[in-house]
Amino acid sequence: PPSVIKTSKINRPSLSGAFGHSGKGENEKKTNMNHLQSLLNIPRILSTPNIENELERIARVLMNEFYIYNGTYKYRPVEIEFYIYHKDLHADEHVYKRDKKKAGDLFYHYSGFDICFESSFYEGFFGGILIRAIERVEDNTFWGGPLVCKNEVLNTAEEKCKLIDADKKEYISLPSTERKGIKKSNEMDLYWNKKYRFVREGINNPIEMTITDFQFKEKHIKERKNKYYL
Repeated sequence: PPSVIKTSKINRPSLSGAFGHSGKGENEKKTNMNHLQSLLNIPRILSTPNIENELERIARVLMNEFYIYNGTYKYRPVEIEFYIYHKDLHADEHVYKRDKKKAGDLFYHYSGFDICFESSFYEGFFGGILIRAIERVEDNTFWGGPLVCKNEVLNTAEEKCKLIDADKKEYISLPSTERKGIKKSNEMDLYWNKKYRFVREGINNPIEMTITDFQFKEKHIKERKNKYYL
């Protein structure tokens, strides 16, 4: 089976008149990124009355207002999962450890890649937003599966991958479900079935690919790893 899905353009509500056009000044772009970075703060999230509602708020900002850009293509996140660890307040053992990551940084790991929360392993909190599916903006092609997304973004990269302000903000409903593939690790595991996964409405849940489907190009990734990973 093919490893990507080409679709016709989804009919989405355009709000460009209400929220401005694609030509944004540098100050506006910095303001938008600063706002997202301020949201990606674990102690702040865990201090809110309803964590799942707060994660939905962050998902709306990230998935409706930002692209992942690698110097060649722009990608809209269309399926994401939240992973948060705090030693005292939210000890989710399903989170990959990381240290001294800034909010909004990209973190590559064995299961794919995350958009990081402000993280400090030695202070006892870290985490990220796993990218499970993406849509390439230029031709509306979808990639489903965390490793498939990582492979696509890195294989086509011409510069360090980063978040950028979306050309056009599209505010679409984001249903939440349990994270995929997470099993209860022990009787003390309180987080395995949390509804920390969000999918953009209207894409009919991107097809999940396997490693063999997308023909992982190990040599090509290694050539680009040092330049584009961190």
